[in-house]
This record gives sequence, C-alpha cells and structure tokens, in this order.
Amino acid sequence: MREVPESPTTGKVDVQPWEAPDAFDKLTKTQQDALGAAYIGQDLWQPRHVLEGLAKAGWLAREPGIVPGNPKGNAIDRLPIHVVRFVCPSWAAHMAWCAWCAEQPDDNDQAADPPRRP
Repeated sequence: MREVPESPTTGKVDVQPWEAPDAFDKLTKTQQDALGAAYIGQDLWQPRHVLEGLAKAGWLAREPGIVPGNPKGNAIDRLPIHVVRFVCPSWAAHMAWCAWCAEQPDDNDQAADPPRRP
C-alpha cells in the first residue's frame, strides 16, 4: 500500500494560488486572458505589468530565454536578445486552468440561443 505523507501541522504550508476555491473567478478578465495566454506559451503580447503581478502572486514563473539574432540582418539585428518569458509554473496549474476553462459557458452557445419570451 502506498503511504501518503502527512500534512505539516505547524509552520508555513505551501498553498498554490490555483488551489484556492474559485481562484480563477477572482482574477480580473485581463488577468484571466494574460494567464491563459502565458499557460499556452503566448505571453509575448500580454501586458507586462499584468504578467509581473501574476508572477509575484505565484500564478506564473519567470524563465530566462534568448531570442536569436537574424544572421542576414545588419550588425545590430544579428545580436541575440536576452528576454524573460512568463510560463506556467507546473502541470498542476495548467490542469487546474483547463478544468476551470471547461466549466465556463461557450460564447457561441450563448449567441446561438437568444432569450425566449414567455
């Protein structure tokens, strides 16, 4: 039989933000959009201040990266650029996001069914 480790009864417990009840619902629409984009690797065009705030709160992880230069460009374009990417911190966070997204109503379903009059 597999042993389950006991939860610590004293000290700081490491609770991730996505584990809290209704955690994703408490984010603003802009935060939800930026988080979803970052979780699928599309963080480049999201507001930097929103991504920084989500990273400080534990929703995202910062990851250094290098964008290679263009070998056919002029001298300045050939230089690599060091960047910071905002990525999903764990599979658990990604799966929690996917589960939350699955619970949300589909925009197309709402548009297809106009309200009925009695």
